[in-house]
Amino acid sequence: VSAVLGRVPGASDVVVQSGSESPRFVVRLKPGMMGQLGMRAAEVLDALQASYQGTEVAQMYEGSRVIPLVVTGGKPGDTGRLGELPLVTAGGRILQLRDVADVFSTSGRASIQHEGGRRRQVITCNTQDRSVKEVVADARKSILEQVDLGTGIQLVFTGAAEAEAEAHRNLAASSCLALLLVVVLLW
Repeated sequence: VSAVLGRVPGASDVVVQSGSESPRFVVRLKPGMMGQLGMRAAEVLDALQASYQGTEVAQMYEGSRVIPLVVTGGKPGDTGRLGELPLVTAGGRILQLRDVADVFSTSGRASIQHEGGRRRQVITCNTQDRSVKEVVADARKSILEQVDLGTGIQLVFTGAAEAEAEAHRNLAASSCLALLLVVVLLW
C-alpha cells in the first residue's frame, strides 16, 4: 500500500508507522526429526514454557495466603543457550532442543496496534501541489486496482481527507437548508 501510495501524484512523505522492533528468538520445530526421535510438539513446547516461564509444582500456605512454588530452568532473559535446552523422549533418551528445532535470533514488532478488536496498520502521507480530495481519490483508485487486500482487510482514509469530506457534506447541507429558508421567506 505504501509503495502504491508513494507513486500517486501529489502524495509525498509516505510513512508506514509501525511499532518499534525488539530482539526475539525463534524456535521452528522440525516435524520430521521429531517424529523420528519420538517427540511431540506439545512436549517440546511444554519444556520451553517450563524452562523460561516456569511451571507451578506446588503451593505453600502462610495463614490464609497461598504462595505458588514455581520451577524454572534458566535465568530470566537467558536465551543465549536456548538450543541446549534438554528434552527427554518417551523412551528416556535425552536430546537438546537444537536436535528437533531450528533456533535463531531475529527481530520483530514489540507490539501490534489494535482498534476495535482488529489489527491496525497506519500509513500516512502529506499532499503537495494537489488538493487532498484529488490525492485521496487517486490513492483509493490506485490501491484498490493494484493491491490485493485479501479478505478481512479494510482500507480507511482518515485525517485531513475525512475532515475535508465532512466539511463539504456540512456545507452542502447548510446551503440547501439556507436556500430552502430563502424560498420559504420569499413565498
